Amino acid sequence: MEQISITPQMLSNADAATGLFDEQGMGANPTMFAPKTQWTPASKAPVSFVIDLGEEAHLGKIMFWDLNGNGDVVVSSGAEGNWTELLVEDGVGFKKWKIHEGLDANTRYLKVDKMTDGAAYGEMLVYAYTPEGSAMVAEAKAEAERRDAIIASALAEAKDRPLVDTGTLFGELPLVDEVNPGLETTHSFVDFPAGVSQVENVLGKPVRVLPNEGEDVKYFAYQMAENKYLEPGKPYLLTVEFPDNAPRSFHVANRGGDMTRGIQTGKALGDVIFTYTSTNLEPLDIPLSNKFMTFQQLFWLNDGYDGIEQSRNPKERIFSPVSGFRVIVGQPGAEQAPLSKGAAVARIRLFEVPDVERFFVPLNLPEGLPSRHLFYREEMADAVINSANESERSVTNPTDWYEYHMRLMRFLGMNTFSKDLLEFGHAQHWDVENPSWYNSHKFPHVWGEVVDLVQQYGLTLLPYYEYAGSTGRQGRGQRGKGDQLVMPLDGDDFTHVGFAEKNRVDLTDPETLAEFKHIIDLTILKYKDRAEFVGLWLRPRVAQMPMSFSDKTLARFCEETGRAKMTRKELKDDKATLDAYYEWWFGKRKEFLFAIYDYLKVNGVGEDGDPELLFMAVPKEPVPDIFVRGNHRIVVTDDTELWKDISTRREDYENFYVIDENDVPAQHLYLDAITRPLKTWGSWEWHHAAPQADPQNYKDTEGILMVYPYNRKYTVTDPTAMDAFRNDTGLAMVRHFPLNENTMDYVTGYFVTDFERVGTYQMMPEALAVANGDPWYLGYTSGHVFNRGFPSYARRFNANFLALPALPSRVVEGAASHENVVVREIKTDGKGTYLAIVNTGVEPLKSVQVKVPGNGRVTAAATGRVVSEGGKSVTLDLDAYELQSLHIQ
Repeated sequence: MEQISITPQMLSNADAATGLFDEQGMGANPTMFAPKTQWTPASKAPVSFVIDLGEEAHLGKIMFWDLNGNGDVVVSSGAEGNWTELLVEDGVGFKKWKIHEGLDANTRYLKVDKMTDGAAYGEMLVYAYTPEGSAMVAEAKAEAERRDAIIASALAEAKDRPLVDTGTLFGELPLVDEVNPGLETTHSFVDFPAGVSQVENVLGKPVRVLPNEGEDVKYFAYQMAENKYLEPGKPYLLTVEFPDNAPRSFHVANRGGDMTRGIQTGKALGDVIFTYTSTNLEPLDIPLSNKFMTFQQLFWLNDGYDGIEQSRNPKERIFSPVSGFRVIVGQPGAEQAPLSKGAAVARIRLFEVPDVERFFVPLNLPEGLPSRHLFYREEMADAVINSANESERSVTNPTDWYEYHMRLMRFLGMNTFSKDLLEFGHAQHWDVENPSWYNSHKFPHVWGEVVDLVQQYGLTLLPYYEYAGSTGRQGRGQRGKGDQLVMPLDGDDFTHVGFAEKNRVDLTDPETLAEFKHIIDLTILKYKDRAEFVGLWLRPRVAQMPMSFSDKTLARFCEETGRAKMTRKELKDDKATLDAYYEWWFGKRKEFLFAIYDYLKVNGVGEDGDPELLFMAVPKEPVPDIFVRGNHRIVVTDDTELWKDISTRREDYENFYVIDENDVPAQHLYLDAITRPLKTWGSWEWHHAAPQADPQNYKDTEGILMVYPYNRKYTVTDPTAMDAFRNDTGLAMVRHFPLNENTMDYVTGYFVTDFERVGTYQMMPEALAVANGDPWYLGYTSGHVFNRGFPSYARRFNANFLALPALPSRVVEGAASHENVVVREIKTDGKGTYLAIVNTGVEPLKSVQVKVPGNGRVTAAATGRVVSEGGKSVTLDLDAYELQSLHIQ
């Protein structure tokens, strides 16, 4: 724009404009200047005059220097007898420029009316668009008109969307959009590398595929719902149909919900081979259905989202109700998935989900008996809401993001909400009160709002803490390293993970316990009357709560054990004393955890005043690998010959160490892996940075559960391993999803995903956990935004799991007519007997006879449906890895 300099000759009544146009030459940036004169009309208000610009101009901006006072000045465009109000300047301000931008007026004349004498002004500046600027405004105006027309058309279409069978548990839903990748020519499409995807005929349908060849990452993507009307915060269902006819490993990224989920079929690995952490490789021969299957994702549409590239750091997110969003189907290079035949997709559809509450799972918790709990937390999902700039958040109101999760939990049939309140030691969404103690979070109000929402959705609470000492400038965590209060046995750092080493805390220091109690005060006790807290979930990450060998810690050890003062070197050189130190430190950890439990209990936290403290010793996303000497990638499989052969195909496969899956429970290899000190190397002290689980020390401890980490089949096939972690409070198990972080080489931006097997095999680990361990607490630590790709199987398992009471069970030998079926019996005092029945095999079973105790009425515990009015047995059909719960009264 260019300024039009107003001269006295342009004014119809120059006396009425005295002092208003006498400092016009302020240059390109007038806001840097303060006018010196004041508008002083010759007469009192109202006064009026007309400006003749000499020729028609396209006006875009008018500025006033506001001195003081209030009072309206009206500027109009047009001509005598035909004026149109252009703006009203109200005079609210003091010695500041008032700028009226975005004007779009073609006029030769301006009429200025000063309505009152209440306001004082110093100068008025008028700006017109250049010819290029006018063209841009015209183009933007035309684009806005086109956009309004598209929105109007989309709104009309949205009112009359056809009801279409989803082929899922949702039945018929309004169809928003559909892509048939094998036939598609109408939707916006891109693939990488360009032209890599091809159309093939698979199982009688045209399907778009990505070849699993070469080391390039690959994807194809469609723009869903472009020119269709979408509403943020509304529930939608995304479905992706794919052929289950060959081993495949690929992922689906849904930018509308900031969700990415991996799909793993047949013998395919799923999680990648090469990344900076282990991914607990477990290739198994999972049956193929040789049919098309449907990946499903219920989600609530975000307020803004990324395109192809996912942002990890804050950047502006895009939203238009008619822009649609990207759905990306991708896979890493072939070296990451040696058996996969590549991604293949036949159809992608997007549905509205009206009245989503009708799909919430009606949980039938055991009345008058202690309840079980299902929960999850997310690792790399907070980029959605972590910016202080509203336009850089996918969800404008951070609390809405957590409410979407609560709705998803109700849909999936989960009952306990968990969220990070300390993430890598840093406060998340709660009021720390003193910013020198903990750095204040940008949204400290969110936790209180979350607590109130949890109550509304009928959920319980299990807050999650990655405690490393307070992280403010005067915090204990900061001082742990800086003041050498927390030190390794040798050197200055425990590990090479620098960002994790910044904050450390010594749990043997009484002040550490006092600090953590204060955290409980501000995050649990402050809110305990507004929701039901189950207890808390504590997980130190690498080097956050390490085994310290600082001078102060050594002094405590010597004082408490009656030893003479010693140095780190003296302790290192004395194996017997070092072993005694280890025993002392693990005892101090138990004291620390028990003191936290006791603090919760005396303050009335927990179901019926009995809190649970879940302590997770595993600091990483994957679970610990089975121990072998040397530097190996462990592969646990049911086909050792195949994987030994694969290990010869590439030089970087040569370090594969292949283990038969049956050897793991037979030799208790996984129990050894999760209870031995972490493997370390060089001068690092990983075994001290994250001391291992010691469940044997908690067998007689009330209220403290040393969490059993699991993910693969081999992690849940050894009853002895799970029993080692059980005590009178029960058994808590958490499923770890490896991150697969950035294994798309940033081609689609920041990348993280969880992988799951398809269909009923999705629930293999959970079902085997119940059969072989019977946990009362089942959790997940998800690498990204949590969801389930085949929700009907998760809902079925969850409803049956939560229908069982949290009471001891025993395996009833010979209770089922098929050897793959495990039956667990739970006796109650006056509430009948419950049975947990699990098919532990890969094949579905028909007409399985299950013996039932007594001769009472048998009902399905999850629904109350009558199975039998009496008799010694019932007949059941069981899907592969299905849990069914019965109640006999």
